[in-house]
Amino acid sequence: MKNKKNSSLYLLCSPNIGLLDNWLPVVHKLKKYNPNLDCHLIFTTVEATMSINFDNAVISISSDIFDSTIFRTSTGLFVRTKSLESAKSICSVGSLLSRVLRYNSAGKKNIFLKKLTYIFFVIYRFIEFFRYKNNIVKFNSIIAGNDILLYDVHVQNFNFERSVIALFIYKFSMPHGIDISKNQNKKMVKNKDFDLNLTVYLFSNLQYSKYINKYGINEGNITVCGIPRHESEWVSIIKNNSNKINLPFKNYETVVIFSSPYTESNSYLPINKKQEIIKDIKKTVIDILGMKVVIKIHPKEGLEGVYEEVFGLDQYGSTWVYSDLHQFALAADKKLAITMWSGVCFDMIKIGVPCIEYVDLRTVKGFNDYDKNGEKVSPFVYFGLAIGVRNHNEFLCQVKKILKMADGGSAVPIDNYERYIVSNNDASSKIALDILSKTA
Repeated sequence: MKNKKNSSLYLLCSPNIGLLDNWLPVVHKLKKYNPNLDCHLIFTTVEATMSINFDNAVISISSDIFDSTIFRTSTGLFVRTKSLESAKSICSVGSLLSRVLRYNSAGKKNIFLKKLTYIFFVIYRFIEFFRYKNNIVKFNSIIAGNDILLYDVHVQNFNFERSVIALFIYKFSMPHGIDISKNQNKKMVKNKDFDLNLTVYLFSNLQYSKYINKYGINEGNITVCGIPRHESEWVSIIKNNSNKINLPFKNYETVVIFSSPYTESNSYLPINKKQEIIKDIKKTVIDILGMKVVIKIHPKEGLEGVYEEVFGLDQYGSTWVYSDLHQFALAADKKLAITMWSGVCFDMIKIGVPCIEYVDLRTVKGFNDYDKNGEKVSPFVYFGLAIGVRNHNEFLCQVKKILKMADGGSAVPIDNYERYIVSNNDASSKIALDILSKTA
């Protein structure tokens, strides 16, 4: 570890790019209070770097704030670049070879093909090393004792992330997602040598026991502060830095789907169930109500082809379309949002858009929240933050009810939000000043 006078800030963007969305308002304020603070992004997986999308205001704002991006290439090297554009470009070149290698390494594939692919991989790594040798990063040689780490303690036991976290003295954590549950009683052995320089900022008191019991955080290291990205000033910044979605998808007769990746067959969203949900959405929203659909793909999802199959490629741009705009801009003028289990329902409440969660958990193991009828539901539905539906009839009924209320009432549960989430319109400033005071 090297020594230097001026501290730098590093944001460890793991497990996914959602952490950047949560930390960015704070980093924005830190740069305002200390314009000379050097800020750097770290992406630990190719998938995270490849999920960068320049239509999203978070990325365009980050391009102006962060001085460099450090990322893992497809061959495992860590390279520093000045821009997010070049980071994604470099990852794109080797990502196909990396995927082929992983595919050929799994199961009983052709031995010759395995060896051939591995040879190409070694050659490409050799080429990458010499191409970027002046920009290859060794973390133990660039991190100084007074540097600042922003991250999520969720990744504290990930193999590579653990080695990076250990290099820092000053550490600050914020959740990568807005997860809440009344069942957070899993115990773990507390660390006797707990790091007193760690501060954990949480959004809700409902997250408190999880971070104590699951992650082993000391109570004195936790501050419940609200959600920085929900400050009215930040919502305006996001909207002002967002492009406008093209007609005919910008009016109130459009529904937004915040999609989720399908999971293994024994979990809550297997591919066949996801297909059924999407078919019901098409039948209700497009066929019956004559509305249009905008789909935002989850960063871990990729293009699975299910929307093309259900909605029809020939109708793309006419009745449905994909978009990578930030959710604050994408849903700003819409009557309704739909999720398949997502904390984005909190964002929808904050901007006044009703949110339906379409997922059936009744026969799925591992979920312990129940509605008034004793049926399993997600925590978001249990706490009244999203409207839960399980089938076509429930979905159609709730959509019609929301559209009817849009002109004469409200289906947005803002009271429930304020009951469980700390309402703080100055969270980012308070967190930023706290960080500066503890690292001065």
